[in-house]
Amino acid sequence: MTREPLRDIVSRQLVHLGQHGRPLHPNSGRSTLDLYADDRRRDRTLHEVIEWYLDLAEPDRDGRCAAIISAGPPGAGKSTALRERHLVDTSSRYLDADIVKDELLRRAIADGHYADLLSTTLADTHPIAPRELAALVHAESTEVIDDVREVRLQRRENVVIEGALQWGPLGDILMAQLSEHDYTDVHIVDIEVPASIAQEQAVRRWWEGRLRGISGHDRMGGRITPPVAIARLYEEGPVSRCATHARAAFESSLAAAITQVTSTADSAPSRWFRGASRASWSKERNPPPAKGPSVRLDAERRAREKICGGHRRTVVGSRRLIRWVCSDGRLASAIGHRGGRVAADWASGSASTTGGILGEPARATAAWGLMRMGVR
Repeated sequence: MTREPLRDIVSRQLVHLGQHGRPLHPNSGRSTLDLYADDRRRDRTLHEVIEWYLDLAEPDRDGRCAAIISAGPPGAGKSTALRERHLVDTSSRYLDADIVKDELLRRAIADGHYADLLSTTLADTHPIAPRELAALVHAESTEVIDDVREVRLQRRENVVIEGALQWGPLGDILMAQLSEHDYTDVHIVDIEVPASIAQEQAVRRWWEGRLRGISGHDRMGGRITPPVAIARLYEEGPVSRCATHARAAFESSLAAAITQVTSTADSAPSRWFRGASRASWSKERNPPPAKGPSVRLDAERRAREKICGGHRRTVVGSRRLIRWVCSDGRLASAIGHRGGRVAADWASGSASTTGGILGEPARATAAWGLMRMGVR
């Protein structure tokens, strides 16, 4: 059996295990969110992970207050493009949820979880690797990296926000946060490739990681991205929806207090396919408009209205995580709330909670960011 077909067989096995009702699906009951739902020490653990991430590196300070937001589908090569374009330097703090996923997985495995999954042998005669369980820590990793970002923005460090803008409203949220913390230079970099290239690159990256794990060079292995997750980004045409979200973030009125906002749309490093191209837009405000408390509150109000039609929610609990459900009952997404632990499943106008929720149910298709954008 040749290696390439074997790669495809193993990939299909993992994709199957990640389908609804299977053990690697986020809602299988095996996620860290569910495993530690009743663990009162979990807040402390997540705080330790936040501190661990903050201590990973201390970037140089260059006196600027700049942010780079990378956008694009999985497999597009966003990190590689940033390096090759020399867009980041030693003054930049990387904010990458994948790094958090690794730490959460290491801690869960050390606690004795996932032994059965990690002993499950696949078609290549090797067991599932830790990073292939990444979907099970996705919700908590998002919560942790959101808090890390908030700390870094409060300190006004140069940041690189990795892999953003697959979800549209996040652009408005980031612009409101950066504006609130007086950032003066924001560069949105959208890396685009055809869907087939994104699919192949994502599979290749996972397989190379898996082989490194098998050889003992990186025991965490590779992180697999389900093909449907990439295909979903191309439902509206040959360019991923990340490009639309990147341009919308660039045009966002919530960036009014940022002195300079630049957006670069790059069709990818040219070695991947012929016909690569680049387009760039920039707008500069000199001087920027004055930003007092009323401006900040207005920005938050407009962000909240753009995200969920202006509906507000008040949530109580120790560490908040809300699952918002659309009007047809589908789970839309999960929101991490620093300092709270309430899981609320909203469906058809009713709520069932493990904590307490105040406020009337309403239509909401998204999520993250309401704690920053007005939920108190």
